[in-house]
Amino acid sequence: MPPEIWPVVISIPHGGGEVPADIGRTLAQDERQIRQAVDLGATEVFGPLPAAVVIMTRWSRFVVDLNRAEDQRDDKGVIARTDYFGRPVFLPNGEPDPAETERRLQSYYRPYHRRLAAALGSSGIKLLVEGHSLDGVGPPDAPDPGRTRPDVVLGNGGNSTCPASLLSALARAMERQGLATAQNYPYQGGYIPRHYGPEMMRRGGGALQIEINKDLYVDPDTQSVLPDQAAELRQRLRAALREVAGDW
Repeated sequence: MPPEIWPVVISIPHGGGEVPADIGRTLAQDERQIRQAVDLGATEVFGPLPAAVVIMTRWSRFVVDLNRAEDQRDDKGVIARTDYFGRPVFLPNGEPDPAETERRLQSYYRPYHRRLAAALGSSGIKLLVEGHSLDGVGPPDAPDPGRTRPDVVLGNGGNSTCPASLLSALARAMERQGLATAQNYPYQGGYIPRHYGPEMMRRGGGALQIEINKDLYVDPDTQSVLPDQAAELRQRLRAALREVAGDW
């Protein structure tokens, strides 16, 4: 039997935690805080799914945030100035100037988006899935500070990046897998699904963001991914996505 390959592109823009040495010297964040900003488990859970293409990065979102527009320059923009706990990203006078910002866009941001655009333009691709993870309780700068979060959050930009029927069907499939699921709260989807999703919808497909709760598979003391729990969650997500494959 040939291997199962879905007509899907998976993007994992926040799964990396590496920081080049020259950028690391400008950061106010220590190693623990840098790791806290990583979507822990996103690579392990989404990466092995049978998508036609999986695109991910090794670099921390503090190098450049791939899920922001390149001209977004606020505190949570393409070069973030504060993290979701309200802490400064850069040391005093460490924030990149326009020339350094352009260098990071050229070196880290645009190559990712060129690969993503090329993959989405491939024949037969129906769906873009953005794979993310989130903290079990909303941090201070999140839309839901202090609130306990469900197992899975699905986002489609308020029905602007994929059909509402697909999102609802996937939510029901997730629930049948025993995963408490919310739609479009606290996150509706970032720049990537909002940018690429409308064109995917015009082609009869769409883009959606899936956020998985770190409490399901991350050791709270060591902040390390528990392989067995991550694999078990991956199988549940795979079953739910396969269930709605006819809606892609």
